[in-house]
Amino acid sequence: EVIADPSRDQKLRAHLAQSQKARTFASEHLHLPDNQSYRLYADIGRPFVVWNVFVTPEFSLKPQNHCFPIAGCVAYRGYYSQSAARGEAAVQRLQGMDVSIGGVEAYSTLGWFNDPIISSMMG
Repeated sequence: EVIADPSRDQKLRAHLAQSQKARTFASEHLHLPDNQSYRLYADIGRPFVVWNVFVTPEFSLKPQNHCFPIAGCVAYRGYYSQSAARGEAAVQRLQGMDVSIGGVEAYSTLGWFNDPIISSMMG
């Protein structure tokens, strides 16, 4: 619908059209699943879909890990709001930790769900 809508930004429409060509190639030539992922577009109205907070003890290179059921362990904690990420970073800094916040433009659920194309991916 977005690709066919002449009132939408031409650059966005071109990116989305190219994404559909890539999906077709992936299914036909790479034999990846021809599912519903990356067939819908979602404008989230912000530059990042999540903000990840990375924490290490001061002067250390060993990150603080966070473990989740099914997903496993990761060296960051993700927040859907930048202010929540900044709040967590401030709390960690008060505890003497070194902290970094990184914006994430895209993610994949690796086939567990039908991932949309998100506006933050367009950059």
